[in-house]
Amino acid sequence: MIRTGEVRRNNATRKVVAIGDLHGDYFRMVRLMTEGGVLDPVTIHWRPEADQVDVVLVGDYVDWRYEQLEGNPQEWKLGISRIVGLLLDLAGEVEELSGRRGFDSHLHTLMGNHDMMMWEGFQIVERIGLDHAQLLFNNVNHFSLIGKLLEKLMSTPEKSQDVARLLNWYTQGGEMTIASYGGMKEWQDAMTGRHGEFFSRHLKLGVVLNNRLYCHSLPDDETYLMPLTQLAALPSVTYEKALESFVWGRRIWGYDVFSGRKLDPPSEADVDRILAKLGVQSVVIGHTPMGKSRPYYAYDGKVINLDTHGTPGSSGFVEEYKVDSRRGRTSGKQTGLLHRNKRRKPVL
Repeated sequence: MIRTGEVRRNNATRKVVAIGDLHGDYFRMVRLMTEGGVLDPVTIHWRPEADQVDVVLVGDYVDWRYEQLEGNPQEWKLGISRIVGLLLDLAGEVEELSGRRGFDSHLHTLMGNHDMMMWEGFQIVERIGLDHAQLLFNNVNHFSLIGKLLEKLMSTPEKSQDVARLLNWYTQGGEMTIASYGGMKEWQDAMTGRHGEFFSRHLKLGVVLNNRLYCHSLPDDETYLMPLTQLAALPSVTYEKALESFVWGRRIWGYDVFSGRKLDPPSEADVDRILAKLGVQSVVIGHTPMGKSRPYYAYDGKVINLDTHGTPGSSGFVEEYKVDSRRGRTSGKQTGLLHRNKRRKPVL
């Protein structure tokens, strides 16, 4: 897995096109990239002219949970596998185009909590076997049969935890992720092949662009509030805990991630302190839907939420800026951000 997303800079005008949680909404992803000038609307390939662009996806590509999506409803079930396939193709196209003089575009795919759950689920299936996993899924609502299966599988605390995690992922959208690939065996084959590499090697914790940190969410555990370069240098075990905290945290919106109970959200001073520890001026995140069709601004624009999934026609975040290499400063304008919310304490 890629640990950090620092990228090189030049003096040209650059653009950021950022897209929130998708959960299988393939056609929304294509539309937002096309509107951002990145994709050719006919070929769905990266436009060579889009040579100073950073495309950022903040995670949660998988686990459709029957929200309304864009495009043809008869094709919605295929969205997850299509998203992963297209992103892999685009990563290859960007790599090839990067050999051209003047081309300095990047595709940043970030890790979301559902992507983490799905990858863990695949590893558990590998451990307990496809047949046992299929039996669990087939009988997820038949408690007596599940009980017998659990007695057989949950012989150690580690296996008990495995089964609990697997069933939790399946009921949180994993069923439709598997269906997107055509079934259990087809999903397993995809995860042992090229699509599995997307989740194991292509996903980053975050990326900093124009003094903004893009990540799936912010950690509730302040232990992990540090710049990306410091996070990348953590020992593997500690880094994995940091990654988990970054993809699950909801304290920034005043919610406990495990119980869902309401908490006092951070104050303006708390957010300033968080940003100082992260070494950035603002953050762009997803993970927690706000019921909005456009990016949600909080704390005077220091925290921007992009989770608009389940809202067809919703917007992403687009920003154009220049880098002043002499002073190391940036200037820029934001586009596509029509609704700005300046609440000091955001309310869901």
